Amino acid sequence: MRVTRAPLPYLEKSEQGRIINIAGQHGKEPSRVSVLAGPTNVATMSATKALASELGSLGITANCICPGSTESARWDELVEITSRDLKLSKEKAINHLLREVPLGRVVRAEEVAHLAVFLGSGLAGMISGCAINVDGGRSRGI
Repeated sequence: MRVTRAPLPYLEKSEQGRIINIAGQHGKEPSRVSVLAGPTNVATMSATKALASELGSLGITANCICPGSTESARWDELVEITSRDLKLSKEKAINHLLREVPLGRVVRAEEVAHLAVFLGSGLAGMISGCAINVDGGRSRGI
Protein backbone atom coordinates (compact mmCIF):
# COMPACT_ATOMS: atom_id res chain seq x y z
CA MET A 1 0.00 0.00 0.00
CA ARG A 2 2.90 2.35 0.68
CA VAL A 3 4.22 1.79 -2.83
CA THR A 4 0.75 2.56 -4.20
CA ARG A 5 0.22 5.67 -2.09
CA ALA A 6 3.64 7.24 -2.80
CA PRO A 7 2.92 8.18 -6.45
CA LEU A 8 -0.68 9.33 -5.82
CA PRO A 9 0.11 13.06 -6.11
CA TYR A 10 1.57 12.38 -9.58
CA LEU A 11 -1.27 10.07 -10.60
CA GLU A 12 -3.81 12.72 -9.60
CA LYS A 13 -2.11 15.22 -11.94
CA SER A 14 -1.93 12.82 -14.87
CA GLU A 15 -4.68 12.47 -17.40
CA GLN A 16 -4.87 8.72 -16.99
CA GLY A 17 -3.58 7.53 -13.64
CA ARG A 18 -3.25 3.76 -13.48
CA ILE A 19 -2.59 1.31 -10.66
CA ILE A 20 -1.90 -2.25 -11.75
CA ASN A 21 -1.32 -4.93 -9.13
CA ILE A 22 -0.39 -8.57 -9.60
CA ALA A 23 -2.03 -11.27 -7.49
CA GLY A 24 -1.80 -14.97 -8.23
CA GLN A 25 -4.68 -17.33 -8.84
CA HIS A 26 -4.45 -18.74 -5.32
CA GLY A 27 -6.41 -15.72 -4.16
CA LYS A 28 -9.38 -17.02 -6.13
CA GLU A 29 -8.78 -20.73 -5.78
CA PRO A 30 -6.82 -21.95 -2.74
CA SER A 31 -3.94 -24.35 -3.25
CA ARG A 32 -2.77 -27.21 -1.08
CA VAL A 33 0.81 -26.50 -2.17
CA SER A 34 0.86 -22.81 -1.32
CA VAL A 35 -1.41 -22.19 1.66
CA LEU A 36 -0.10 -18.69 2.47
CA ALA A 37 -0.39 -17.41 -1.10
CA GLY A 38 -4.19 -17.36 -0.96
CA PRO A 39 -4.67 -14.83 1.85
CA THR A 40 -1.92 -12.58 0.48
CA ASN A 41 -3.44 -12.57 -2.99
CA VAL A 42 -6.98 -12.03 -1.66
CA ALA A 43 -5.70 -9.00 0.25
CA THR A 44 -4.10 -7.59 -2.91
CA MET A 45 -7.34 -8.05 -4.87
CA SER A 46 -9.40 -6.49 -2.10
CA ALA A 47 -7.06 -3.52 -1.80
CA THR A 48 -7.20 -3.05 -5.56
CA LYS A 49 -11.00 -2.95 -5.50
CA ALA A 50 -10.95 -0.46 -2.60
CA LEU A 51 -8.45 1.76 -4.43
CA ALA A 52 -10.62 1.70 -7.56
CA SER A 53 -13.56 2.96 -5.51
CA GLU A 54 -11.54 5.51 -3.57
CA LEU A 55 -9.61 6.96 -6.51
CA GLY A 56 -12.11 6.70 -9.35
CA SER A 57 -13.39 10.23 -8.86
CA LEU A 58 -9.81 11.42 -9.51
CA GLY A 59 -9.73 9.59 -12.85
CA ILE A 60 -7.40 6.90 -11.52
CA THR A 61 -8.13 3.28 -12.34
CA ALA A 62 -6.95 0.31 -10.28
CA ASN A 63 -6.89 -3.26 -11.54
CA CYS A 64 -5.31 -6.54 -10.64
CA ILE A 65 -3.78 -9.08 -13.00
CA CYS A 66 -4.11 -12.68 -11.80
CA PRO A 67 -1.72 -14.94 -13.68
CA GLY A 68 -2.01 -18.69 -13.55
CA SER A 69 1.07 -20.90 -13.56
CA THR A 70 3.75 -18.88 -15.31
CA GLU A 71 7.09 -19.92 -16.76
CA SER A 72 9.31 -19.14 -13.79
CA ALA A 73 11.47 -20.59 -11.05
CA ARG A 74 8.25 -21.12 -9.05
CA TRP A 75 6.80 -23.21 -11.89
CA ASP A 76 9.95 -25.33 -11.94
CA GLU A 77 9.65 -25.78 -8.16
CA LEU A 78 6.00 -26.82 -8.48
CA VAL A 79 6.94 -29.38 -11.12
CA GLU A 80 9.61 -30.79 -8.79
CA ILE A 81 7.20 -30.96 -5.83
CA THR A 82 4.54 -32.67 -7.95
CA SER A 83 7.07 -35.10 -9.38
CA ARG A 84 8.36 -35.99 -5.93
CA ASP A 85 4.99 -36.18 -4.15
CA LEU A 86 3.24 -38.20 -6.85
CA LYS A 87 6.34 -40.17 -7.85
CA LEU A 88 6.07 -39.06 -11.47
CA SER A 89 8.67 -38.25 -14.08
CA LYS A 90 9.16 -34.56 -14.74
CA GLU A 91 7.24 -34.84 -18.03
CA LYS A 92 4.33 -36.63 -16.36
CA ALA A 93 4.32 -34.08 -13.52
CA ILE A 94 4.03 -31.27 -16.07
CA ASN A 95 1.19 -33.09 -17.84
CA HIS A 96 -0.51 -33.64 -14.48
CA LEU A 97 -0.27 -29.93 -13.61
CA LEU A 98 -1.50 -28.82 -17.02
CA ARG A 99 -4.42 -31.24 -17.25
CA GLU A 100 -6.79 -28.55 -15.98
CA VAL A 101 -5.53 -25.78 -18.28
CA PRO A 102 -7.74 -25.82 -21.38
CA LEU A 103 -5.07 -24.09 -23.48
CA GLY A 104 -2.59 -26.75 -22.36
CA ARG A 105 0.47 -24.73 -21.35
CA VAL A 106 1.84 -22.35 -18.75
CA VAL A 107 1.55 -18.59 -19.11
CA ARG A 108 4.48 -16.71 -20.60
CA ALA A 109 5.57 -13.58 -18.73
CA GLU A 110 5.07 -11.45 -21.82
CA GLU A 111 1.38 -12.44 -21.87
CA VAL A 112 0.98 -10.89 -18.43
CA ALA A 113 2.96 -7.86 -19.62
CA HIS A 114 0.65 -7.40 -22.63
CA LEU A 115 -2.34 -7.12 -20.32
CA ALA A 116 -0.47 -4.64 -18.10
CA VAL A 117 0.32 -2.48 -21.13
CA PHE A 118 -3.34 -2.56 -22.19
CA LEU A 119 -4.58 -1.68 -18.70
CA GLY A 120 -2.09 1.17 -18.55
CA SER A 121 -3.28 2.60 -21.85
CA GLY A 122 -6.07 4.98 -22.71
CA LEU A 123 -7.93 2.05 -24.29
CA ALA A 124 -8.71 0.74 -20.80
CA GLY A 125 -10.04 4.00 -19.38
CA MET A 126 -13.30 2.47 -18.12
CA ILE A 127 -11.83 -0.76 -16.74
CA SER A 128 -11.35 -0.40 -13.00
CA GLY A 129 -11.73 -2.54 -9.91
CA CYS A 130 -11.19 -5.77 -11.84
CA ALA A 131 -9.15 -8.87 -11.09
CA ILE A 132 -8.39 -10.26 -14.55
CA ASN A 133 -7.19 -13.82 -15.07
CA VAL A 134 -4.37 -14.70 -17.45
CA ASP A 135 -4.45 -18.45 -16.96
CA GLY A 136 -5.37 -20.24 -20.17
CA GLY A 137 -8.90 -20.89 -18.90
CA ARG A 138 -7.78 -22.83 -15.82
CA SER A 139 -9.74 -20.95 -13.17
CA ARG A 140 -13.17 -22.31 -12.33
CA GLY A 141 -14.78 -19.02 -11.35
CA ILE A 142 -16.82 -16.91 -13.71
